[in-house]
Amino acid sequence: MMSNRTETPLLSIVIPVYNGSATLEPLLQALAQLHHRDKIEYLFVDDASTDGTAKRILEAGYEPIRQPVRGGPAKARNAGVRQARAAWVLFLDADTAPPADLLARVESAMQQEDVVAVVGVYARTPINTGFWPRYKALQAWSYHALTEVQEINWIWGSMSCVRRAAFLDAGGFSEIYSGADLEDVELGRRLACRGRILLDRELIVGHHFPDTAWKNFRNHLHRGRLWCRLYVEDRRFDNYLTTRQQAVARIAIAVLPLAIIGAAILNGPAQTLAVFLTVTALLLYERSSGGFLQFCVRSAGLCFALRAAGAEMLLSWALIIAALVVAGESAADRLRHLEIAN
Repeated sequence: MMSNRTETPLLSIVIPVYNGSATLEPLLQALAQLHHRDKIEYLFVDDASTDGTAKRILEAGYEPIRQPVRGGPAKARNAGVRQARAAWVLFLDADTAPPADLLARVESAMQQEDVVAVVGVYARTPINTGFWPRYKALQAWSYHALTEVQEINWIWGSMSCVRRAAFLDAGGFSEIYSGADLEDVELGRRLACRGRILLDRELIVGHHFPDTAWKNFRNHLHRGRLWCRLYVEDRRFDNYLTTRQQAVARIAIAVLPLAIIGAAILNGPAQTLAVFLTVTALLLYERSSGGFLQFCVRSAGLCFALRAAGAEMLLSWALIIAALVVAGESAADRLRHLEIAN
């Protein structure tokens, strides 16, 4: 059996996994092809799986760190970092596939004293097939392809390399998050106060995306609610992905179908106003999203772009619902505080 430990690891890879047997194979194959893999420490943290995940990890030659009770990816990652011996820790998810030159990609950042993390990007081609995985992969790819940002203020839990000392100084992942939530974004904000977080567009990691409309809607609703709570606490947008421009784009694309319906069923001045709103919403969306639909046309054709527009509308409504829920919760909290004060 291959040992997780090396004599002098340059990098420790921490991978939390819970019931991941269905998506684990691409990751195991990618790890087997890593260059200089003898300089890397591999730390799988089995979060009390019940589907044979631990057995498959053992068969691949790794000794998993077994959690006695399921505690979520944040707790699992923290457990992995505590056992890591390298000065830098790279986080992957069990449904990803890193590039063979992974170590070389992050080594230059590791040598810069003011850098606390380097974050990769998802590959534009997903590991799994179907419209939704391809749409999500292109959406993720577009965030960096359509911008020139070099430094960001958060990390991906699925593809980030973090200085271990800075991670521990920041307190690690917040374990109040029990699922695959925003524990990475929240930690990234704390890390950004301790040094630079670099976005490496050449650190490309394959990813297995949710493959149905419902799964994606549910994920956006859940994570959108958590991000809105984070926004209420900090009162600021991020400079990448969750930007003010993206918020405007989401509102515009969500309003678009209502404007189209109004233009189709109304008459007179009301119809003219609805047509004006339709054109304005579409132009505002394209401008604020960085031209995502045009990017889809160039990448996958017009038919795909039209389906992507529908997906954008659906997921934008998930985010708007999440924002409305959080706004209601915040208003209720203020009322309770007023009642207590009086």
